[in-house]
Amino acid sequence: AGERRWRAAKIAGLSEVPVRIMELSDSETAQIALIENLQREDLNPIEEANGYRLLSEKYGLKQEDIASSVGKARSSITNAMRILDLPEEVKELARQGKLSKGHCKALLSVQEEVKQLEIAHRAAAGLSVRQTETLCRPASGKTAKKQPAPLPKFYREAEISLKEQLGQTVKITKKRSGITLEVSCRTDEELLEVINAMGGGDF
Repeated sequence: AGERRWRAAKIAGLSEVPVRIMELSDSETAQIALIENLQREDLNPIEEANGYRLLSEKYGLKQEDIASSVGKARSSITNAMRILDLPEEVKELARQGKLSKGHCKALLSVQEEVKQLEIAHRAAAGLSVRQTETLCRPASGKTAKKQPAPLPKFYREAEISLKEQLGQTVKITKKRSGITLEVSCRTDEELLEVINAMGGGDF
């Protein structure tokens, strides 16, 4: 452990660097070397996820311990390890460098494997992470809220006419089940005025 720091010190022209000498078992040495390797920037998402899983399963580290060791948030470790749940075909695209961690994270939200593979190949062909996330949303049930169709002009005219007659705000909505007329009243007195205006008699 520390080889990259030693090389960096040589490039910087340093003849001395602070070091810490530790007596470690073969298992501890392998664990530290693995943690050191996981901090490389050129790892693909699958290499990173496999490294975290190895630390968890072989060396018994909890996700909190792994996060502390590599200087990342626990949620980052959790999300990275979830990438291993993707289909093998998708993981192979990530190994080849065609899918980033962001692409893989977006694909995890897709429940149907066929759709997952379809989006993965489109992403590998050159889609950005943002574009991939957009494709994944409908597949995970997160469709945009459908805007209601505008009401006919007659409805708007009726609202205005009724508002003038009743003295209160009136709203007309049309649904498959029928047409709803809503009259907004703030007090009991306003409600009585509306009832009387509609011919309901005196209360």
